[in-house]
Amino acid sequence: MSDSSVVLRMPANSEALKMEVGVFDVDYHLVGYSDASHAPLRSTGRRRVSGGVLSVCGFLLKTLSRHQQIVSFSSMESELFALQSVAQELSALGKMVGRVLKSLGKIQQHEIPSLLMTDSESSLKLLRNLDTPRRSRHLEIKLDWLKQQVNLNKLQISFRNGVDNPSDLLTKCLATSLFVIHEFFGI
Repeated sequence: MSDSSVVLRMPANSEALKMEVGVFDVDYHLVGYSDASHAPLRSTGRRRVSGGVLSVCGFLLKTLSRHQQIVSFSSMESELFALQSVAQELSALGKMVGRVLKSLGKIQQHEIPSLLMTDSESSLKLLRNLDTPRRSRHLEIKLDWLKQQVNLNKLQISFRNGVDNPSDLLTKCLATSLFVIHEFFGI
């Protein structure tokens, strides 16, 4: 058996990486995906895992899969840590890509904004709340930074189903039926 003509596509639908029109009032923006697993494997000491996929203009720039160094008490907190981690990566990448595009004369600003998608509705609800619940007070700095980025229009965060979220591949072992969604047979 051979799989030399099979590649893994992130995400499988190349349209998903492309910039969405009307999200920002600029010509270019980054698209990112975030996901987390709360204590998925006994072999890793039940440490949480953050995953992320970052792209610009339909091209994959970076993927990340990291063990979380901070203790989280729920899957929502794990997802929030992943959101914040991917948002930081998007912020740094937005500055770099912005400088490149400005030097090429494509844009006027030094930084391009980002659209970040997650499958965690609970994290999105926590970000939209004005007051942080007492159980989540230890997350205030991360929440405030994310809210500030959204208020400055540098970041927009929206919901994307887990099956359509390519960072899902980077956080847990998926069933073959879910894994092959992202498989592409090349020439």
